[in-house]
Amino acid sequence: MAGAAPSSPSGRQGPSSPSCRPPPPRPPPTPPPQAPATIPLPGEGPSPYSLTLPPGWAPATGVSPGGGGGRPTLAWFPPPSSPGAPPSDGASVSLLATPLGADYTQLGSFGDAGGFGANLIASSDQSFRLRGRGGPGGEPVDPVSVQTASLVDARAATAANGAQVYRIDYALKRAGEAAPRSFWTAVSIGPAPDGRGHAALYTLTAQVPAAALTPELERALIGVVDSFVPPK
Repeated sequence: MAGAAPSSPSGRQGPSSPSCRPPPPRPPPTPPPQAPATIPLPGEGPSPYSLTLPPGWAPATGVSPGGGGGRPTLAWFPPPSSPGAPPSDGASVSLLATPLGADYTQLGSFGDAGGFGANLIASSDQSFRLRGRGGPGGEPVDPVSVQTASLVDARAATAANGAQVYRIDYALKRAGEAAPRSFWTAVSIGPAPDGRGHAALYTLTAQVPAAALTPELERALIGVVDSFVPPK
């Protein structure tokens, strides 16, 4: 005789209990992709700054290649000499914001102005290649194919808002170009343009091909760089 099924405390046969398992946890929602940071136009947004541009120079925005989604960039160009023509003389002014780590709180974290300028040139100058014979047949290297850079001046300055600025002037000939370009640069540390990072290194650069440089244009470009008041 088969054994009786177990009964409930009330004497009735208990039904079999279904298996009660909690539902699997839902995966966390995927955060939307962060848009690259942008630099506001002068006097706007969370990182206000100012500079004085020649009349008629037009702005353009973009993001240059780099880690963390790229580096926000603004640029200004002189008006073209005729409709549809490229900007005259190849001159431009650009403002680049490079995110910094928490250790970089002031320009002195990079050393003094002279050391900053020397490091900038060391990272750009490849003139050592001209001292060897790097051609396929051992012939001298074509100077046009080599990037070269030389430091003209490096000094510390103070902006109108009290921010520390390094002024670095140098010449750079890019590979493939026969003549150098003149560069005037102001660098400073300020708040990140999107408010998400610790700080950013702001680099304002005016440049023009040396062949197109005139005394009037040189004064205008140096005036833009000297007028720069960085975020603080």
